[in-house]
Amino acid sequence: MRKLIGFLSLITVITHIKGAPMPKPQDEIQQPQQPQQATTPIPILSQTDIVNPDGSFQFGYETGNGIKVDTVGTLKKVPVERFDDDGNKLRDSEEQITVHTGSFSYVSPEGIMITLNFVADENGFHPEGAHIPVWPGTNPAKQNPAS
Repeated sequence: MRKLIGFLSLITVITHIKGAPMPKPQDEIQQPQQPQQATTPIPILSQTDIVNPDGSFQFGYETGNGIKVDTVGTLKKVPVERFDDDGNKLRDSEEQITVHTGSFSYVSPEGIMITLNFVADENGFHPEGAHIPVWPGTNPAKQNPAS
C-alpha cells in the first residue's frame, strides 16, 4: 500500500509540474532584412593559365567590369649561406625560388582606375602604384618608376 501511495503521489506531483503554465518565450528579435539586389554576372573577357614543367607560370584574366590581373612566375637561383649548429659557416649553396612579377587593376568606387605593379622575390613583396602613399623624404620617382 505504501508503494501505491508513493507512486500516486509521484504521479500527482509530475502532473502538476507538467500542467503548470510555462512562461511564453519572447519572440526572437528579428533583424531587418536587407533587400537582395539582383546581380548580373560579370563576363570573363580573357583568361590565361599556363604552368610549365619547370614550375614557371603565367596567369591572368580580364573581366567586363575593368578588373585585370597579370602575373608571371619565373625561376631564379639565389645564394644561400649555411651554418652548422655552432655558427660556423659551411659552403655556400643555391636555392631555386619563384619570382612573381605582375600587376592588377580595377576601377575604384570613385571611378578611378587603380593599378598596382609588384615584384615578389627573395627580398619580399614590392608594390608600386600611384595610389600608394609615399613616406615623406622618399624619392617618389624611385617609388613609382611607372609614373
